[in-house]
Amino acid sequence: MSFILTIFFLIYFIVSPSYADQFTLTFKFEGKTIKKLNRNEINEYEKSREITVYEPHEHKEMIYIGFDFDIMLKKIYGNKLKANMDLLIKCRDGYQPVIPVMKFTEYKSYLTYRIKDQDLFSIINRNQDNKPVNLGPYYLVWDNINNKELLKQGSYDFPYQIIEFDLINFNSRFPKMSPPENSDLETKKGFVAFRKYCSTCHTINGEGGEKSIELNYPVSVTEYLGSKWIRKWIENPASIRFNSRMPALSVNTDNKDETIDNIIRYLEVMKAYKKQP
Repeated sequence: MSFILTIFFLIYFIVSPSYADQFTLTFKFEGKTIKKLNRNEINEYEKSREITVYEPHEHKEMIYIGFDFDIMLKKIYGNKLKANMDLLIKCRDGYQPVIPVMKFTEYKSYLTYRIKDQDLFSIINRNQDNKPVNLGPYYLVWDNINNKELLKQGSYDFPYQIIEFDLINFNSRFPKMSPPENSDLETKKGFVAFRKYCSTCHTINGEGGEKSIELNYPVSVTEYLGSKWIRKWIENPASIRFNSRMPALSVNTDNKDETIDNIIRYLEVMKAYKKQP
């Protein structure tokens, strides 16, 4: 009897909509859904193949199975895919990176769903306490083996657990995160850096990723932490909080000290522009 029940529940979960939805990708344009595709339908857009990359989380080469993502983007978005747009990516764990469309036209990217010769679609994240990470349903990787600049960037823009893509204009989508137009150059540079390194997890005035804490509303982080401690937090979060899940800013970041200074400058400016989420 228990064997029959096991088979029954196995069949139920495999054919149920909730199970199927686990492998469905949503594509949006400025917040409005334009297409939903399951894995078989994705395969009609672009046939899957093997992709070898240097896995920045495990620090070794790995072979994934997936699709040419830049080709998929062109087929799905057509003439909407413009260089001044950004791709907002939603992940199950609350991580929410925004990648400029220009990067997809300059470098080769792949949307993967399997690791070759492995049953589990998971890795060990060597950058965060050697914890196992489930990559599914989809994991975006880049051809970093053939490009030194991508290799230098490490795990930035390698989001996993992807469930949704939204083609947006960043400033229109996240107006509460943007600094005033008359801001100085350091603030504007800090905003660009914050977008890339911080807004994937953190929010400003309620806008950004959902994986970690709000940094500006109702009290700015700069109002209860001095710049010395914010710098230390960005450089090495584990030195501030034991077992912190926040990764340190990569040592390979160009002009690292200047980048941190600019992020802090941006945060200090934004404390005067608090807006209720």
